Amino acid sequence: MALLKTKMIPKHKNHMEILKTSNQINKLLGTSIKPIYIILIFMLTIFYVFYLTTQYLETLYENRYNDNTLKIEYILFENFNNLILAFNIPILIFYSLNKIFMCDFWDFLGITVNDNLISSSEIKKENKLIYYPKNAYSSSCQICTGIYLMIRSNTVINYKTTFILGINMYFMGIFSYLWWSSSKEIIRKLDHLFMELHCISLCFSFISLIGFHYDYDIENELVLITLIYTYLRYDFMTRAKIGILILFINVCSLTLIISLKNVGNIDLYYGGFISILFGSYIKTIDKLSGFIWGTALFHLFASITFVLCFEWSQTLPIQ
Repeated sequence: MALLKTKMIPKHKNHMEILKTSNQINKLLGTSIKPIYIILIFMLTIFYVFYLTTQYLETLYENRYNDNTLKIEYILFENFNNLILAFNIPILIFYSLNKIFMCDFWDFLGITVNDNLISSSEIKKENKLIYYPKNAYSSSCQICTGIYLMIRSNTVINYKTTFILGINMYFMGIFSYLWWSSSKEIIRKLDHLFMELHCISLCFSFISLIGFHYDYDIENELVLITLIYTYLRYDFMTRAKIGILILFINVCSLTLIISLKNVGNIDLYYGGFISILFGSYIKTIDKLSGFIWGTALFHLFASITFVLCFEWSQTLPIQ
């Protein structure tokens, strides 16, 4: 068996962005609060501020919105088999490959990173093609969500940015599969790149609706910006700035609400917010407390979040 090329990186325990930020807050305040409590306070504060703001805006605006329930049910009914296949085919492919090949199958991808860069407590399956099967197979949630959004793009006004959102979600799932299977440096970089891109794409789908509200189609410009960002960001990618991008998503959603003077079916957005709060929490206790299902469940709840937040935006009436 070929020897694995391993990049020697100095070991550090708290490499996750959210844990690193917690440690910086402790250092700034001169405290020793457990990171999990800082994370919970931070996330709940964001949600509470957003909730109060939207509740206030709801009292200012006439809150009529589009009910897309029947449309979504029809899409799910018509594409049920496609979505089931989108979820299960990657599992079948990787499961089969895992039975046939060993970990040296991935050697063509180059450097393997040290285990200290793995933000999960799932026990590594040494010499297997898939090092972390729970985390890998759960990436099907992201792939399935990407397929759903690409299908959904056929029924919305901002179909270009919605399709790009679906594409980025789909490829994030693919690279998540590859990352948890191979632990290769180049795959980690691409995985983190698409973590950022799917957040940015959701923001751009919100911004495109603002453009349509004012009778201006800015989707081509937004797609071009996405492509330029992808090209430029890749060379400088070390770790996805998810915390900053979650704040950016909320800023864009509030901007959309204020521009349209309507909060839409805001309960959908709240549901998405709560889903990502819970997902982030269990992802964190995966690393801090050894909850081995944390990352797998995070993949599920993060996927739910993007569907709910996107569907919220589609309840807003475009005049």
